[in-house]
Amino acid sequence: LFILLLCRIAWMTPAIAERIGLAGEKQKYETLAKAAGDKPVIFTGSFQQPSLYQYFTKKEAVTLSNICTRRCQFDVWQKELDYQGRDVFFPDSDTSGYVQTDFQSVNRIQIDYELTTTEFFVGDTLVIPITISNPTDYDVDFKHASMPVNFYSVFEINDDIDLEYDTPDKEINLLPAHHKMQLNLQTVIPDIQGDALFSFSLHNNFCFAYNAKFVEVKIKKE
Repeated sequence: LFILLLCRIAWMTPAIAERIGLAGEKQKYETLAKAAGDKPVIFTGSFQQPSLYQYFTKKEAVTLSNICTRRCQFDVWQKELDYQGRDVFFPDSDTSGYVQTDFQSVNRIQIDYELTTTEFFVGDTLVIPITISNPTDYDVDFKHASMPVNFYSVFEINDDIDLEYDTPDKEINLLPAHHKMQLNLQTVIPDIQGDALFSFSLHNNFCFAYNAKFVEVKIKKE
């Protein structure tokens, strides 16, 4: 709401618009809206972009937070759940993008886990029990034709992110609405050293979603 109010003030005052970098934004978002047509636009990471898009075009847009960004008001509203199974538009530049058919989001899926130790060596193979829960009204298709879902371990150290593909011990085809399941994920400790943050993320060919808590770990070399 604050960003929309700021836009209105700036748009009525050209000098302010120029100072905060909004000059020229109207044309950019209107060009993007022509490419998107009547489809909702799905951004990732930035809450400013969908807010400005909505203000300048009066059309639908949301953002999906990821493991590299902070959560924002769009995570509270969870508007992307209204678009499940619909055609949406993914921007790939300021003024263009592509249509994604049969959209599905994994951002509301929750992964719960506990580590038995927090000290590891590079190359260690871990098998971690998890519980994955779907609190939404929509099934998640792990074998989706264009947005398949995969598990990744997340290691954050010195502001850098290392992602390791995880192998589940059982095949998942569908995670039904309001359903949970237990499984084990196998991952390998990457070649990094020092204090790190560890978590899990689901990837659906669009973004690495924030699905689990971060835990402090220490990684060493033998």
